[in-house]
Amino acid sequence: MSDGANNTTIYASEYRLGMSFLDSGDEIVASQYFICGAYKDDKNCQHALGLCYYDGQGVKQSYAEAAKWYRQAAENGHNDAQYKLGACYFIGQGVERDLTEAVKWYRQAAENGHADAQFALGFCYYYGQGIEKSYADAVTWFKELAEQGHIQAQNSLGMCYENGHGVERSFEEAFLWYQRAAEQGDAGAQYTLGVWYEKGIGVEASLVDAVKWYTKAAEQGYVGAQSMLGLCYYNGHGVAQNYFDAVNWFLKAAVQGSAVAQNNLGLCYKNGHGVEQSHSEAVKWFRKAADLCNTGAQYNLGLCYHSGQGVKQSFAEAIKWYRKAAEQGHVGAQYNLGVCYYNGLGTKVDRDQAVKWLHLAAEQGHEAAKNTLKKVETQ
Repeated sequence: MSDGANNTTIYASEYRLGMSFLDSGDEIVASQYFICGAYKDDKNCQHALGLCYYDGQGVKQSYAEAAKWYRQAAENGHNDAQYKLGACYFIGQGVERDLTEAVKWYRQAAENGHADAQFALGFCYYYGQGIEKSYADAVTWFKELAEQGHIQAQNSLGMCYENGHGVERSFEEAFLWYQRAAEQGDAGAQYTLGVWYEKGIGVEASLVDAVKWYTKAAEQGYVGAQSMLGLCYYNGHGVAQNYFDAVNWFLKAAVQGSAVAQNNLGLCYKNGHGVEQSHSEAVKWFRKAADLCNTGAQYNLGLCYHSGQGVKQSFAEAIKWYRKAAEQGHVGAQYNLGVCYYNGLGTKVDRDQAVKWLHLAAEQGHEAAKNTLKKVETQ
């Protein structure tokens, strides 16, 4: 009995010493202590050694070696090692991808109370990854975690209530779970609250509250919130109208690749709202957004080529961009494209094409298209 007690003490010492050296920045010495303890079957050292191999701390980085030591620790009952081994199988890192095996290890860790494993298991049930899809089982795991304050689980449970997956659909209940995540600082949930307050989904509409939550998310760099906050300032919704603040938020979102913000920034430059008017800058931002398939920007870029504002006039280029937007259902682009075909601007006169595009625009209620279509059809 004394030998067993001494061995436990030795193993614990190796783990503590390894952690001490790791904390002080001496990764090589730390890994040597972990190696020593790992080969003596100490699960804590095996887990720590797996982490070292995973991150390349004190040893040559190797996902295969990491998975090997996670397995040793997992089979010895180490909770986090079970979760991490499951993650290795889920993404095929250091082992051949095997979703069934991932679920096996996630479940072992989850049943021992590992929060991230519980969420991962809920995720697997929700999407049917490695196990038969079951929204009800997903909700069971998400709800237990969400009630403990797990942000991802709160968002996921909100999504379940929003879509009626595994629970009776309830926007009000979804809102409450998104709110819990938002109050913990989750930018995605804060953005969602902004949208729901703006549209009155699951809560009484309030533009002031929408701005409040957009601001919280935007200040964390959440691109969608930055774009929406820019619109609020531009239109004076929930906040005093301020073109300069609108441009500020549009620019923050635009440089992160938001096509919507890029198009809106282009409009600001075109109209001189919050910035010095510049048609060339407008074209620059319209083009960026148009290349990302934003229909409004494609239409606006077509208008620039049509009028020669900020770019050399070219009806052919105008038609090119009108068509891209029109094919995605943009009513103004459909009308302009029809007019171009009717008048032979940038293309030969084509009555059939003119009727086609004018008809599509008219079906969407475009009054000028209706009038022009009558004129074309009577000739």
